[in-house]
Amino acid sequence: MRSDDVITAAIAQFLPIDLESIDRFAKLRTRKDRKYILTADELETLLASLPSDTRVLEIDGRRWFRYESAYFDTAGLDSYRLAASRRPGRFKVRTRHYLDSGVEMAEVKTKSRRGQTIKRRTALSDTRPVAEQVRRFASEFAESAPYADSLEAVLTSRYRRCTLAFPGEGVRVTIDADYDCMDTSGETTGLVDRFIVETKTDGAASSVDRLLWKWGHRPERISKYATGLAAINVELPANRWNRVLKRHFGEARQRTPRVAAICALLMFMAALGGCGTATSASVSEGADGAEVTGDVMATVDPHLDDEDLITIRLDGTSTTATSDAVAVDGSTVFINDGGVYALTGSLDGGGIVVDVADSEDVTLVLEGVDVTNPEGSAIAVLNADEAVVVLADGSTNTLTDGVDYVFDAPDVDEPNATLFSDTNLTIGGEGVLEVDGNHNDAIASKDGLVIASGTISVAAVDDGIRGKDFVDITGGTVTVDAGGDGLKSDNDDDPERGHIAVSAGVLTIAAGDEGIQATTDIRVTGGEIDVRSTGDAVHADGEIRIDAGTLTVASGDDGIHADALVTINGGTITISESFEGIEAEVIEINDGMIDITSDDDGINVASADTVAVEPGPEPGALPADGRPARGQRGGPGGQEVVGEHYVYINGGTIVITITDNLAEQGDGIDANGHVEMTGGLVVVSGPTDTRNSALDYSGGTFTMTGGTFIGSNVDGRNAQATGVGSTQAAVVVSSGSIVPGGTVVHIESTAGEGLVTFEPANDYSMIVFSSPDLAQGETYAVELGGVVTGDSATRLFADSDYTSGEAVGTVIAALPS
Repeated sequence: MRSDDVITAAIAQFLPIDLESIDRFAKLRTRKDRKYILTADELETLLASLPSDTRVLEIDGRRWFRYESAYFDTAGLDSYRLAASRRPGRFKVRTRHYLDSGVEMAEVKTKSRRGQTIKRRTALSDTRPVAEQVRRFASEFAESAPYADSLEAVLTSRYRRCTLAFPGEGVRVTIDADYDCMDTSGETTGLVDRFIVETKTDGAASSVDRLLWKWGHRPERISKYATGLAAINVELPANRWNRVLKRHFGEARQRTPRVAAICALLMFMAALGGCGTATSASVSEGADGAEVTGDVMATVDPHLDDEDLITIRLDGTSTTATSDAVAVDGSTVFINDGGVYALTGSLDGGGIVVDVADSEDVTLVLEGVDVTNPEGSAIAVLNADEAVVVLADGSTNTLTDGVDYVFDAPDVDEPNATLFSDTNLTIGGEGVLEVDGNHNDAIASKDGLVIASGTISVAAVDDGIRGKDFVDITGGTVTVDAGGDGLKSDNDDDPERGHIAVSAGVLTIAAGDEGIQATTDIRVTGGEIDVRSTGDAVHADGEIRIDAGTLTVASGDDGIHADALVTINGGTITISESFEGIEAEVIEINDGMIDITSDDDGINVASADTVAVEPGPEPGALPADGRPARGQRGGPGGQEVVGEHYVYINGGTIVITITDNLAEQGDGIDANGHVEMTGGLVVVSGPTDTRNSALDYSGGTFTMTGGTFIGSNVDGRNAQATGVGSTQAAVVVSSGSIVPGGTVVHIESTAGEGLVTFEPANDYSMIVFSSPDLAQGETYAVELGGVVTGDSATRLFADSDYTSGEAVGTVIAALPS
């Protein structure tokens, strides 16, 4: 029996339900979507496990409905590229044709500031060209309007959909079968014998989600437009969808991935110096506290005699070596046996190729080399057990590649970096290394990459420094100027790889995309890191943990972003520019000094999954009357989804300043979930527009049992204080009018004992203050103005630094109720 027949037979067991009834109990104008890709056997197992009250949408005796969508984009694929890089202002424009009824709609999807997908819809007319109607509709929305005149259909997709309903939960599940798509050139792709299962809930996981999780399935990132287009066009950047592409669209799609898992950190051998060095294994603590052993084991015999050292003097076609293990072909130098090689001189028009047995290690001691290879890598380690590059004391070494590489065969695309290694690569020593990557990456390893010491400067048209399995910075001074990501680890095939660790050294990064990017986890335990990036400054698809060190970032997107968890246990973090300061599903701050300046939210917890706000007809099924009225439009967006997302503040000092760079500013702390504060200090100079506030946990909770919080904002419809369940009293000061930023507010007891003196950076009319020093039911005096002396990193001042201002009234401390 064919797989679709098996699924159809399995669905036949469920009783029917009509669209009107679904809308009564699960309209889900605001929802959280989770997508899974299942085989026929896996889906059959799922359907057999569903409760007996499961219902299936049925219209005119039909349970499967056919859909066709045409996706519109510019010639430069701006919509696709914005989605691939997760940029603010991204949009998607499409038509959706309900083939069984003939109804056709135009849709524009955009992302809200809080990550919600907002969909607007309108019916298409039969009297005007479809493309003309689509462009006109797209011109109505801020995100798509700049591109509207250039929109053309670039991809068409088709599939069949069945919709299940769960009355007891208010949940819907859609099953999409026979998905395929075609671009304008006629190239096609699709999911063979695969089904896209999508759960649509109000935020919490459904019983279907829990079943799938129990069986090892996890939500997948799949976009029928972006994933389909990327599967056809392998040249497009598609890191967001790489796992789905590899797992479900065949092996033809090979690229650099970004997806989540767990962290393992690597430690490097003792710093290399000269020819004699020691050996060390890499053992470290993973993100979950467990010991993880890495696989870098760089070995150099500490008892090497001079006669064991092989010398290579680079001199174009006249290069010489002291061993037959080195062969010279024109200006290309081949190293064919393991050992330690000392290199000096210049090579212009060729490179150094290392190709030894899998069991052999190679160490290259650079004692002042200048290698330029216009047709490939300057140094390429094609095969070895381990590779080590030693920068000799006092030496300056330069490696340069060309823009266009020449490969032996059309299907070969590696080496692809100026300094390339197919195996684990370790760089140490006390010399200087300058790497210019004109083709792709500057330094890249297909396994792990460790930088232990040295002064290393790289420039690259794409990624600066990339280790597929891991990147470990344990020392040195590293400067990166990259058109793509600065520091990157991108293995998503193994959950214990694709991670980055920084434990020491000085790291300076300028990146055209993300500064530090890992498909699993990032851990910082020391060092000095300075990042300027167009994308996220520090991004992990899994977790980020900062224990110590100094981190200074300026980002065009998020300062620190993890799809799952950010934990800060110490260190000094300064986010001087950002769209959002720190973002993850869960953020835990236990210690450290954190200074955030952001255009949108300073600290934001929200789901990495899609949250959809869908006004207008339900897109998961045929319209109830078969055809909406001409010109039908969706209504306003829905409410925010509150999920299991938490901010835990247990210690540390956090200073947040919201800029006025956006027409609608962000919140100081925005929790699409819950906030729990047990200690530490939080100071917020909040927004001045009335749509946001120092605190926003609408629908969630803010429980305060310790620590000090003070925040300012202009009072408006979303202004909040600490919440129900708090055991610590708070006061709310409302001035009744806007007070200019820089005007000091002082709160003291009726006996004249000062509790707080705060100089907000922004205009305000409301102050929220909670402290262990406040006593429930007690009255406190409020002063505005006055003078403070000296500087304060927190904008809080001691009583001795304050000269009294004007008494403006009193407030009573109370527990929220």
